[in-house]
Amino acid sequence: ALAAGLGAALPPAVDDLLLQADLTGIVPGRPSQELEALLDASARVESRGGAVTVRFTPESVRDALDAGATADDLLADLASHARGGVPQPLEYLVRDAARRHGRLRAGAASSYVRTEDPALLAGLAEDPRHADLGLVRLAPTVLAAQAPLHELLAALRGHGLAPVAETPDGQVLHAAPTVRRVAAARP
Repeated sequence: ALAAGLGAALPPAVDDLLLQADLTGIVPGRPSQELEALLDASARVESRGGAVTVRFTPESVRDALDAGATADDLLADLASHARGGVPQPLEYLVRDAARRHGRLRAGAASSYVRTEDPALLAGLAEDPRHADLGLVRLAPTVLAAQAPLHELLAALRGHGLAPVAETPDGQVLHAAPTVRRVAAARP
């Protein structure tokens, strides 16, 4: 009952968006849920009041692309709400952001294996015995692993290989040997 009473007191939601060549947009009233979701995903709110003013930026458009939108989808969604169509500067912004989006890729890796001899890495990533290491070839001489370094070293050594650990700048880490002694027999 309370929600219905509040809903009746609010002005009706609007689905219209006035896009301008300076990369701003104005919603002349309270935006509909669909329009608000679109603007939340692709623009930055500059002011709220009787109207909502938003600005489209390279970062805001990238956020929409990061969330799975494509340039064509975003432009079509904007056009479906825009009274006067999508201005050319906004179309250029969206298409330029989409062209640059994803040119660099980043991912997580816990450790890596590298060598000067590509033949030495041949087959490591495809070997089912190493499946639990999560090996992925990054280059002919580099494999990334999801396994922590100590597990990677132990697994490779367990298969007869002789890897060494290194620092980020390529210096070999020398491990202190583990001394094992047999306890003396007690009479």
